[in-house]
Amino acid sequence: MVKGLLLLSGGLDSTLAGRILLDLGIEVEAVNFTSPFCRCTPKAFGCSAARAAAERLGIPVRVLAKGEDYLELVKRPKHGRGSGMNPCLDCRIYAFRKAGKLMNETGADFIATGEVLGQRPMSQRRDAIRLIERESGLEGRVVRPLSAKLLPPSLPEQQGLIDRERLLAIQGRSRKTQMRIAEERDIRDYPCPAGGCLLTDPEFAARLHELLEREPEFDLADAKLLSVGRHFRLPGGTKCAIGRNEEENAKLEHSVGRPHCCLVPTEIPGPTALLLGSPESPDREHAARLIAYHLREKAACVAVGIANPDGDGIPETSKVYSPATEEEVEAWRISARPVGKIPRNDGLRAVLIHAMREHFGTDSRRIAHAERVLELAEAIQAREGGSLSVVIAAAILHDIGILEAERKHGSNAGIYQEMEGPPIARRFLRDMDISAVEADHVYAIIANHHTARNIDTLEFRILWDADRIRNIEEDR
Repeated sequence: MVKGLLLLSGGLDSTLAGRILLDLGIEVEAVNFTSPFCRCTPKAFGCSAARAAAERLGIPVRVLAKGEDYLELVKRPKHGRGSGMNPCLDCRIYAFRKAGKLMNETGADFIATGEVLGQRPMSQRRDAIRLIERESGLEGRVVRPLSAKLLPPSLPEQQGLIDRERLLAIQGRSRKTQMRIAEERDIRDYPCPAGGCLLTDPEFAARLHELLEREPEFDLADAKLLSVGRHFRLPGGTKCAIGRNEEENAKLEHSVGRPHCCLVPTEIPGPTALLLGSPESPDREHAARLIAYHLREKAACVAVGIANPDGDGIPETSKVYSPATEEEVEAWRISARPVGKIPRNDGLRAVLIHAMREHFGTDSRRIAHAERVLELAEAIQAREGGSLSVVIAAAILHDIGILEAERKHGSNAGIYQEMEGPPIARRFLRDMDISAVEADHVYAIIANHHTARNIDTLEFRILWDADRIRNIEEDR
């Protein structure tokens, strides 16, 4: 009997994919990946929605936890990030590799997903789908029942293991089609749609980015704490988390260990502060003042002590502290960067590629040209040096003015591209974490990339050579 291994999140799309395979007479086993960054993952026993979906489908499900190896991927993604700290491509490759290993162990013929072409901007584009399959070692072994007719036939389809004609051709972000089909097939109660990743949340992403910059060797325990309480970086450099309710207070108190200590108000109810450092740290006073600031009933002075490490809730000797000022609280708070800001280089490539594709729309030839120039330029930069940020941005955006040149001047001649490209590039780079000097360098490269009149930097020569090589390839 043909067997498929289904990546099951518990959401509508993956549940529907499972139902389609079952209706084709295929034996289906599911795998669900738990993540420390998933909003819907309760503790350590897997996503309840995935278990419920597997039960409704009548299929077994295995739960695999993403561990420290996954955290390393989040810290240093090969393929960049999205708008937050989400390494969508690397995350998908990670899951596919794990699923591929399980596929071989269980004797499955293929893996299946609920992916829909064009639904997610980073991981569900045609080129991203090919990249993910190639890097995970699963080329041709992935079946996507919801969009199969819009994609090249997978090996199981080519081999006749799956009737391709009974698969679907859904694309885009609307889920109306899936909802209609789900109703027809009596699939109801799908409470865990995709999109529950904390790495896309601006506030959480800001905390993770700050932690990565200040303490790059942090572990999963540190990462899990980021979703608990309010977070501050105190003047002495120590991290502090303040509970917002009884549940968070309890979580912070249970996190005591290593060089951490908990501070609590000793005479009235109030928030717990987890000081991620020694009790002797000079920041202990700042943490105590944060507790005083966040009391529901404001007081001029508050007694704060260190919670007993034996966990009986009885504080050790306390001292009296005045509340922090509002200015101090805001200065110490770790908060989200302005919307659209992304860490240097981490997401520059991914976000600019997405923006460039949106700009060119269905013009696949120009999109392919820019992406190939980027590939060549990065290869040259790896050998020759120069600013990677400038090379990435210039390679992706070098022809960005061509549509405006055609619209305004009726010509795509190089001189018009050089004229119209820099203003558009400015809009693209406005919200990126790229310095004004680097951005001006990119604009200058774009303004000269056909005529080479007023610039002769290393980064310009890299772009010039990469563009020339690609043009020669296209002329063959």
